Amino acid sequence: MKKVKNNDRIITEGTTTIRKISRICDNCLVSGNNVISYETHVATVNGSDLIVLGYWSRTTSRHINKTAKALGLTIKYLSE
Repeated sequence: MKKVKNNDRIITEGTTTIRKISRICDNCLVSGNNVISYETHVATVNGSDLIVLGYWSRTTSRHINKTAKALGLTIKYLSE
């Protein structure tokens, strides 16, 4: 897993990496496995996938896409 910015808080225990808080862009961050856009949980990191929890506005969709690209994740939708 790669860091997104220098202010990421990442803890590594053995072979497990836990993301505490990673700011992706303004109004978007990853807290644990949750992707938060503004103040709403919009997606969840599950292994190498980013599971999107519904349909979102254009701006929130950009946040989701930036997060997936920054973390090297494949976007999947909850309905798949």
